[in-house]
Amino acid sequence: SYARVVEQMAPRNPAALYDVMLTRALSQAEASADPDHSWAAFVASVFGDRTQLLATLARARANGEQWGAAGFTRRIARRWRDDPQVTTLLPPLAQERIEG
Repeated sequence: SYARVVEQMAPRNPAALYDVMLTRALSQAEASADPDHSWAAFVASVFGDRTQLLATLARARANGEQWGAAGFTRRIARRWRDDPQVTTLLPPLAQERIEG
């Protein structure tokens, strides 16, 4: 199972773990009728893959996605706060607050 692969790869091979997690996140987002690339972007961000992060953010923007995953977007924004491309692409994806 996916959880078993993650568990086994984490201590032994972080690069392989990243590949497994990113591949699954992207395939899940792409298979959905209403795609949400927030998890894929978060995974790319956590692993420091700027190229994949930018590609995922661009894909999400092209889809017109609005992410309700505020924790993901906050953490991505915090990590990449000095990167002008990320700080330009990320804010339009954040869903507005539901509560007042």
